[in-house]
Amino acid sequence: MISIVGRVAALSAIVVIASAHVGSPDAWYEGSAGPYHVIVQVATPGVVPGVANVYARITGAGVQQVTVRRARDCAAARNCRTR
Repeated sequence: MISIVGRVAALSAIVVIASAHVGSPDAWYEGSAGPYHVIVQVATPGVVPGVANVYARITGAGVQQVTVRRARDCAAARNCRTR
Protein backbone atom coordinates (compact mmCIF):
# COMPACT_ATOMS: atom_id res chain seq x y z
CA MET A 1 0.00 0.00 0.00
CA ILE A 2 1.34 3.43 -0.97
CA SER A 3 1.72 5.86 1.90
CA ILE A 4 0.39 9.41 1.89
CA VAL A 5 3.93 10.75 1.45
CA GLY A 6 4.42 8.54 -1.62
CA ARG A 7 1.16 9.72 -3.14
CA VAL A 8 2.01 13.39 -2.55
CA ALA A 9 5.48 12.89 -4.05
CA ALA A 10 4.06 11.15 -7.13
CA LEU A 11 1.40 13.83 -7.60
CA SER A 12 4.01 16.58 -7.23
CA ALA A 13 6.23 14.94 -9.83
CA ILE A 14 3.32 14.66 -12.28
CA VAL A 15 2.41 18.33 -11.78
CA VAL A 16 6.00 19.48 -12.39
CA ILE A 17 6.37 17.35 -15.53
CA ALA A 18 2.95 18.23 -16.99
CA SER A 19 3.26 21.99 -16.47
CA ALA A 20 5.88 22.58 -19.17
CA HIS A 21 4.14 25.36 -21.11
CA VAL A 22 1.13 26.08 -18.94
CA GLY A 23 0.59 29.82 -18.77
CA SER A 24 2.92 30.57 -21.67
CA PRO A 25 1.34 32.80 -24.35
CA ASP A 26 3.63 31.31 -27.01
CA ALA A 27 2.48 28.77 -29.58
CA TRP A 28 4.59 25.66 -30.23
CA TYR A 29 4.56 23.07 -33.03
CA GLU A 30 6.67 19.94 -33.18
CA GLY A 31 6.14 17.58 -36.05
CA SER A 32 6.89 16.95 -39.69
CA ALA A 33 7.11 19.40 -42.56
CA GLY A 34 7.60 17.17 -45.55
CA PRO A 35 10.59 14.93 -44.87
CA TYR A 36 11.96 17.21 -42.14
CA HIS A 37 11.36 17.21 -38.40
CA VAL A 38 10.62 20.77 -37.22
CA ILE A 39 10.18 22.55 -33.93
CA VAL A 40 8.58 25.99 -34.23
CA GLN A 41 7.90 28.56 -31.53
CA VAL A 42 5.83 31.68 -32.17
CA ALA A 43 6.53 34.20 -29.43
CA THR A 44 3.61 36.58 -29.20
CA PRO A 45 4.21 40.31 -28.79
CA GLY A 46 3.76 42.00 -25.44
CA VAL A 47 1.09 44.32 -26.86
CA VAL A 48 -1.38 44.16 -29.74
CA PRO A 49 -0.79 45.21 -32.45
CA GLY A 50 2.79 44.04 -32.37
CA VAL A 51 5.35 41.86 -34.08
CA ALA A 52 5.65 38.20 -33.19
CA ASN A 53 9.01 36.42 -33.26
CA VAL A 54 9.17 33.04 -34.98
CA TYR A 55 11.90 30.55 -34.10
CA ALA A 56 12.34 27.37 -36.15
CA ARG A 57 14.64 24.40 -35.69
CA ILE A 58 14.83 21.94 -38.57
CA THR A 59 16.67 18.65 -38.49
CA GLY A 60 17.80 17.01 -41.67
CA ALA A 61 20.45 17.48 -44.31
CA GLY A 62 20.10 19.96 -47.13
CA VAL A 63 18.00 22.67 -45.45
CA GLN A 64 19.24 26.05 -46.67
CA GLN A 65 16.30 28.38 -46.12
CA VAL A 66 13.15 28.66 -44.03
CA THR A 67 10.24 30.86 -45.11
CA VAL A 68 7.46 31.99 -42.79
CA ARG A 69 4.13 33.32 -44.08
CA ARG A 70 1.49 34.98 -42.00
CA ALA A 71 -2.06 33.70 -42.06
CA ARG A 72 -4.72 36.33 -41.62
CA ASP A 73 -7.81 35.54 -39.60
CA CYS A 74 -10.72 36.72 -41.75
CA ALA A 75 -13.61 35.56 -39.59
CA ALA A 76 -14.86 39.06 -38.77
CA ALA A 77 -13.41 41.06 -41.68
CA ARG A 78 -15.14 41.96 -44.90
CA ASN A 79 -13.33 41.66 -48.22
CA CYS A 80 -10.42 39.96 -46.52
CA ARG A 81 -7.60 38.75 -48.76
CA THR A 82 -5.10 36.19 -47.53
CA ARG A 83 -2.37 37.03 -50.06
